[in-house]
Amino acid sequence: MVFLPWVNNTSGNIQNEMRYIESTNDFAYIGGGWDDVGIVGQPFFVEVIRQILLQTGYDFDITAIENSDWHNLIVCNALPYIWEANNMQHILPHWTVSEFLEQVELFLNGQFNIDEQSKKLTFAFNQTTLENMNSIVIDKVIDSHQVEISSAEDVQNSYIEQKNLAYADSDHQMWKFYSCDWMRKQVASVVWSSFDVMKSSLNSLLDHAGNMTHNYYKRLHYCRREDTYFILKCVRTALISGVIHHYMRIQPVNEFGKRIVDDREDAEETEISIVPVCIDHTDNTHGDLIFIECGEYGDDIEDAEDTDTNQTPVVNILTDGEKDKKEEYFDKLYVAFYDGYYNRYAPYHPRPQIDPVEVTPDNILTTSHYSMRLSGSYAPEIRTSAHKVDHTQKFTFTFIADAVPDVRSIFFIHGKKYLAEKITATISENGLSQQMKMVCYRLI
Repeated sequence: MVFLPWVNNTSGNIQNEMRYIESTNDFAYIGGGWDDVGIVGQPFFVEVIRQILLQTGYDFDITAIENSDWHNLIVCNALPYIWEANNMQHILPHWTVSEFLEQVELFLNGQFNIDEQSKKLTFAFNQTTLENMNSIVIDKVIDSHQVEISSAEDVQNSYIEQKNLAYADSDHQMWKFYSCDWMRKQVASVVWSSFDVMKSSLNSLLDHAGNMTHNYYKRLHYCRREDTYFILKCVRTALISGVIHHYMRIQPVNEFGKRIVDDREDAEETEISIVPVCIDHTDNTHGDLIFIECGEYGDDIEDAEDTDTNQTPVVNILTDGEKDKKEEYFDKLYVAFYDGYYNRYAPYHPRPQIDPVEVTPDNILTTSHYSMRLSGSYAPEIRTSAHKVDHTQKFTFTFIADAVPDVRSIFFIHGKKYLAEKITATISENGLSQQMKMVCYRLI
């Protein structure tokens, strides 16, 4: 568990607040150490998975996650310490165990394999599974047919590599920046070879006096080397000698856009409810921090119109009446990477990372190998498609075999490659029938 500063987006209060010690380039919590009363922790994602799997009663093996970059992922869901509601059941969405595991599979592009006989769950990344696929030649085909399918729904349901993936929409103020595929179609782009070249050209526009009429204020800026779009975002203004000055930040956008495999209009999207946390600017002392929307219970005071300013707060609470309690505080898991390097952004306060391409409040580019992108060259390798499936046709083959082949194989039939959706075999009192049926899709 880690204890990073975060902002209650409802009240504006900073939780786990720290102060920078310039002489040692270090930080200290205001009021005491990390174990001081009032400090709220953020658990590691892998620990949350471990605690939930413990409830199943099964043995489990999640070393694939523990040995990957994902072991540095933290869950940023948190509530103010004073609420006394920071147990895991309070900060997690009210998902069933199966719903939670399904979300983990979608987010990590992997699968929990269940061995009912040994009562054990083992997680494997799909990329590893696909790389280890056997190749099987089916040469005793006795019947075959194919059908045209008008929707990609069937193949998307049976093969995760063909799913159109999107992060679930979030309510926080940065989500429109994080995911905005539509802008690439509606707003013209300026293409640059790299961030450094772009910044050099935009430098005179970062402190601008007067109206923002330059075309660069109206454009997306795409940097090839970083494979990232940026825009100029005004973060503060100042009146100097009667002229308004606009101070700009180079803001990455659409880092967490959708992964589109099938671009047909009727293609469905699968939503991932484990999403990148909101990282936004606070001030010139704290810099960028985690922002968490705590909801109506995050208010430290009532709305001004409902509050008697001449009355004590406790009386205002009493006269306002009992509030209806929400079923859950969060309907998503908000996550970020944190590797323990707490003075990475010093003198700004410690924060986690959400993308390999980030820009500091001082418009300095920082890069890392941590990524939650769904597409593009900076998407994690585990999210790259190993195979492309022709979703317009479904094939059925009846064949003869001495044993049921591993359904997680690449099948060669009549010189073509196929991925199986299912294989059906009949077992009678005479044993396993050699005649089997496979429903599958052709690989392109």
